[in-house]
Amino acid sequence: MKRSVAMAILVPFLAPAQSDAPAFEAADVHVSPKVTMPFLDVGFLPTGRYQMKNATMVDLIKTAWNIDGESVSGGPTWLDTDRFDVIAKTSSNSTEADRAAMLRALLADRFKLRVHNDQKELTVYAMTVNKRGVQFQESGTIPNTSCKPDFSQGPPQMIMVACPSTPNDAEAIKKIPAPTTEFEAATIKVNKSGGQMKRIQPKPGGRIEVENLKLADLITIAWNFDFDNDRVVGLPKWAEADAYDIIAKTAILPGEKPPAFDDLKVMLRSLLIERFNIKTHEEQQPVKVWTLTVAKRGAKLKEADPSTRSNCTPSMGQAGSGSAALPAITYTCQNTTITQLAEAMHRTAGGYVDHPVFDLTNLKGSYDFAITWTPRGALSSSKRAETGQPDTASDPSGGTTFFEAVEKQLGLHLEGGQRHPMMVLVIDHIAPLSADN
Repeated sequence: MKRSVAMAILVPFLAPAQSDAPAFEAADVHVSPKVTMPFLDVGFLPTGRYQMKNATMVDLIKTAWNIDGESVSGGPTWLDTDRFDVIAKTSSNSTEADRAAMLRALLADRFKLRVHNDQKELTVYAMTVNKRGVQFQESGTIPNTSCKPDFSQGPPQMIMVACPSTPNDAEAIKKIPAPTTEFEAATIKVNKSGGQMKRIQPKPGGRIEVENLKLADLITIAWNFDFDNDRVVGLPKWAEADAYDIIAKTAILPGEKPPAFDDLKVMLRSLLIERFNIKTHEEQQPVKVWTLTVAKRGAKLKEADPSTRSNCTPSMGQAGSGSAALPAITYTCQNTTITQLAEAMHRTAGGYVDHPVFDLTNLKGSYDFAITWTPRGALSSSKRAETGQPDTASDPSGGTTFFEAVEKQLGLHLEGGQRHPMMVLVIDHIAPLSADN
């Protein structure tokens, strides 16, 4: 299957992708493996290894031209949905701007991407002065006018298909540096605080900090099971109860961002194997899943224009007004299949849907729809939040669970308690952290 792309990038004076532009020394472009919770993952290592994983074509264009997604118009329907991995080799002293230019050349080569500049009205934010007037001084009266990011304050940063037109060069791919598999240095300590704060946070200089995560959760991260503990079998009770802090160091060049999270996962896996003496194997076993079916009264879906681009956009708002107002999440989709919706539910409504969702509706078309629900933490009824089944007493909050929204707004039914064979990680051996760690 071959893909070619032609579209408009709606920001004037962008640099085109030209044939004489700088290019990666070698590059491998392939379809991303399917994962439960895909997110764009970008990193650059001192060896010259550059990678973008789980990137849609819109993500690739945004990075190559340093624009936002709304500024990309036109193109085929799969532009926002199909995901690709780009792994390339370049000079270790290349800059972010250099790599953006190389990415433009790569997209032109592998996807036959052609773009032009245009003008179009876009949705923007407008900043105005409120009734009280401005509450700041002119810059000349402030001694230090520099603005720098503060990595030590504020909320932690939680790190949480198509085929290319031109095939990869097998010999060139061999030149791409291998990913780094181990931290330069790392310490692990038991967290005895009993606190609720949990975080994974990159720091300047390649320092990675993990705070108060259970070993079971660390294993699901390191082995790509996205906090789905049912996919890890054979853990002792202490591994599901004890929490740990990790401070680790990775090699990055001055001024560069931390390594891609996929690289950090590999390093974390090596660290856990070494410190906890872990031995594992993988096999198929029945695990808990959710199933999506058509509700008794039938689906409430509008067939999509097949020529429109497929995409889904989450947004935050509120339902109701005054003291009765509740936060609301709206997930708006166009030209989207129900299978794509089912695959997105785990990451979109994770407060409710804690396992993968299987589409059993047999609905084969593509649809335009929007679904709005109340975040789980805003509901007063825990039973409705967890199961979607109403209590005998009415919920005084008046909120809508994700399960109710799926049924009432889409005419579909989401049900838990099912089991389906999936690949699991079986723990053959694991030992507590040694005292001399």
